[in-house]
Amino acid sequence: MEVAIDEDCSRILATRNPTASDLRLIVTVIKTITDLERIGDEAEKLGNIATRLASVERPTHHYREMKHLGGLVGEMMHGALDAFARFDTQAALVVARRDRIVDEEYKSIQRQCITFMMVDPRSM
Repeated sequence: MEVAIDEDCSRILATRNPTASDLRLIVTVIKTITDLERIGDEAEKLGNIATRLASVERPTHHYREMKHLGGLVGEMMHGALDAFARFDTQAALVVARRDRIVDEEYKSIQRQCITFMMVDPRSM
């Protein structure tokens, strides 16, 4: 889909002579599809890791924080795409502010993992 959308944007640029506002929208779409493709690739990697971890016997409560973080990120993605579709700058700002919360949660999980490794290096 990324290639098809990129080709459509290129065709519009080449044949329609878009106005400034349309040109900004097209450039935004091109940048967005690139980021969405990268997000999809990372999500696939995480899915593969989760599948491998699911086959190893470990207490599931260790993954509670990751599940929570994944939910936050999923909500942000939905909010960002919704804000873009509606051209709602206020909603986009709300999503951008939530990024700090995700960063803090991620750092907390990272600190927790380091603590677990220091307490029991065999758990790595």
